[in-house]
Amino acid sequence: MEVLNSRLGNLFTQVEANVAQSSAAFREVNSAMADRVIQLHKAYVQNCADFEEECMRVLALLHPVAIDLRTIMLYVKFGYDLERMNALTSRIAKKTKILAAEPNVSIPLDFKNQIDKVEQILKLCRNLLLNSDLMLVNDIKKVSQEVHGLKANLQNTVEKMIVATPGDARRLLGIFGISRHLDRIADLTTGIAADWAELHRR
Repeated sequence: MEVLNSRLGNLFTQVEANVAQSSAAFREVNSAMADRVIQLHKAYVQNCADFEEECMRVLALLHPVAIDLRTIMLYVKFGYDLERMNALTSRIAKKTKILAAEPNVSIPLDFKNQIDKVEQILKLCRNLLLNSDLMLVNDIKKVSQEVHGLKANLQNTVEKMIVATPGDARRLLGIFGISRHLDRIADLTTGIAADWAELHRR
């Protein structure tokens, strides 16, 4: 189990790093940085597959007791969730590359607060998985709600901007898609935290 714990922690740390890199690429409209994020996702998919295979190997060889069985099956689910989260960083990077290809591109919206909150959730969840401090679950849920609120505020702003400049609708909606991806990362992280808490409260 210690090997699985370590590998899960590594997968989570990689997601944190890729969220930070994709967000930085977006804010700087940096195509080269976005390319690196896309390449990192390809490697991450293989890492997740290797993790799932290791979970299955432990199940087959060690015949774990009930609590360990539940933990391992939850780890398999976490692997899927983390892969989906990392796929969202790749989507952010791909949207960034589209923006970077436009002349004189600028980001007319402030994503800093939402990005900071998502990175905060990831850090809280990593601490939860490492230390099983179930008090952190409420903090994670609270920050997740703040991320949702920030997305709603950005959506209202985008809608007003589209009304004012309909010709920019496609570009603005593409930019707002970044906010939706960040929001989904927060949702998936909150789900991991809730599942972990449920396991340890039994």
